[in-house]
Amino acid sequence: MKRYIACVMVYFFLVWNVSAATYYVSQSTGDNSRSCVTAQTEGTPKLTLSGSTGVVPCATAPGDIIQIDGGATEGTALVYAEALKDSTTTMASGTSSNPITLRVKADEFAIIRPTSGAQIIALTTADWWVFDGNATDNSMHGLVLDGRSLAGGSFSTQGISGTTVSTNNVFKRLHIRDISNNGATAACGQGVAGSMVDWTFDMVEVSGTHKNFNTETGLGDNKGEHGFYIGQKGGERITIKRSYIHDIGAYCLQGNDSASGSQVADEHVFDSNRITNCHLNSTSACSGGTSGGGIVLANRQGNSRISNNFLWRGAGGSGSAISAQGTGNVAIDIYNNTIYGWDWGITVGAYT
Repeated sequence: MKRYIACVMVYFFLVWNVSAATYYVSQSTGDNSRSCVTAQTEGTPKLTLSGSTGVVPCATAPGDIIQIDGGATEGTALVYAEALKDSTTTMASGTSSNPITLRVKADEFAIIRPTSGAQIIALTTADWWVFDGNATDNSMHGLVLDGRSLAGGSFSTQGISGTTVSTNNVFKRLHIRDISNNGATAACGQGVAGSMVDWTFDMVEVSGTHKNFNTETGLGDNKGEHGFYIGQKGGERITIKRSYIHDIGAYCLQGNDSASGSQVADEHVFDSNRITNCHLNSTSACSGGTSGGGIVLANRQGNSRISNNFLWRGAGGSGSAISAQGTGNVAIDIYNNTIYGWDWGITVGAYT
């Protein structure tokens, strides 16, 4: 009987192991005429991520991996000139024990830089994905999401966006930069925005969310919106940790649910982040407002934790390092944060 059980266990392990596969994509050696089976060999990759017959639709089973070919340095990074959206590209869902992973080849550099559109990565239904820069040195970002060519018109552009239907996605060791809205006068860029649920951002750098701002050159009009703008319309349990948020037009990190009704138990965790240079223009945020700050819980962001963060002012306009002043903000833990150089350190209470 024991021998029979052992055989069954080995059988199921082998079946699971065979069902998951690794698919390769390269802008230097790829070819989209190759089949998904052929793309399981590193020497015969696909050419694009989500373009016609690209590699992402190949990942159909939990545990599948998509590996992006990159360059040896950030200066020689391979550029993938496309967006990744589950509304236009088939994206299966992983599971809690076997997520689908999109990763850069270890210790290489790749850039995703769409030439048009309003988002770089937009998830509306896909669950249990991991997007990984895959750098063994945690100070590096192997994957860059570059939004300098985005154009949302009268709508804000985003590096990453999500909805409450898309849950349990993880982003780590990547850099979201230069989220512009070229030619727009009333809406600008946001690094991460949406009503996502159970998402995690770990070792993510966000910089340059301004209209026509370029982190590399430092040029731009300094109008902009938020590094993170999360928690809208029911977004819950978002974790942002060990991340670096800087050179932002308005709020570096804002949680805000403007929907009417009872308190929503958002349960966010903001831990061990570095935050500076928020609200670079004190008189003209992109949407026309004049407010800005470090970590701001505006409305209905209760049961959240803000801990172990390092917030220093640098250049910028007025604002609080940490603020929890909106309607429905209850049971918020704020502790062990280091703050200096702000107009106000920590502000709490109801808005008037």
